[in-house]
Amino acid sequence: GFDGSGTNGGFDGSGTNSGFDGSGTNSGFDGSGTNSGFDGSGTNSGGFDGSGTNSGFDGSGTNSGGFDGSGTNSGFDGSGTNSGFDDSGFDGSGTNSGFDGSGTNSGFDGSGTNSGFDGSGTNSGFDGSGTVGV
Repeated sequence: GFDGSGTNGGFDGSGTNSGFDGSGTNSGFDGSGTNSGFDGSGTNSGGFDGSGTNSGFDGSGTNSGGFDGSGTNSGFDGSGTNSGFDDSGFDGSGTNSGFDGSGTNSGFDGSGTNSGFDGSGTNSGFDGSGTVGV
C-alpha cells in the first residue's frame, strides 16, 4: 500500500501503474511505472511529472512550466507530437497541435502548410496571401 523503499521516496508504489511512487530520481510524487498517475522520475521534473508514455501531467519536457506533457500523446504538452496544448497556452509551433501558429496541418494556424485557418500557408483554408488560399 505504502512503501518508502524507493530512492527519495516518501510514498512509493514502485510497481507498474502504481498510484504513488517515490522511487524516481528527484521525485516528489512519482509513479515511475508506465502510465502512472503522478510521476517525478523525469529529468528536471517539478511537483507533478508524468514522464511515462501517455502520462497525464509531465514536467520533464524542454521549456515545460507548470504543466507539460512532453510524453507522446500526453494530455497537456509543451513540445510533444500530437499534443492538445503546445509550447504555451495555445500552441505556436507543435506538429498537429490543436491550436497552432506555424505547425504543419494544425487546426488553427497562421503560416502552416495545409492548415485549417491560415494567413500565409500554401493551400490553407483561410488565407491572406498563400497559394490557392480562399
